[in-house]
Amino acid sequence: MGNCLKTQEKAVKIIKMDGKIIEYRSPTKVHQVLSEFTGHAVSSTLPALQYLHLNTELVSDCLYYLVPLQTPATQTENKKVKFSNSQTGGRGGCTGLRIKLVISKQELKEMIENGVVSVDGMVSQLQEEDNENGLGKFHDDCQRNKGWKPVLKSIPEVN
Repeated sequence: MGNCLKTQEKAVKIIKMDGKIIEYRSPTKVHQVLSEFTGHAVSSTLPALQYLHLNTELVSDCLYYLVPLQTPATQTENKKVKFSNSQTGGRGGCTGLRIKLVISKQELKEMIENGVVSVDGMVSQLQEEDNENGLGKFHDDCQRNKGWKPVLKSIPEVN
């Protein structure tokens, strides 16, 4: 009886982001791998600080990572607030400050009955009410950011 030895070819191992390992016969170049995975790049480190060049030959003893290419983040556009000519004094296209005012229907009815319909009037009236009540909502937003906590009743212990 004789011994049969099979020469093992070392494979290039590439790890995908989902954890699956892909094996290729060596020698393999980066562009051969990327032909199957569009929108991806090959990196030798994770996190991918630098991508390998397309003509780089992958070595069978190293691990490589197949990472998706990062698309540039879309820039948010600043919205411009436009006023009518009477408010800006004839200067069109002026930018301003946008304020979102959250009030109850009852408070809105009271403001309309009192004749307060301008934005400045509404904001100043709410600030005055807060200062009179000692709440100071406009200066102390910490209370709103703490979140909701349920009121728990104590549970009697049974022996």
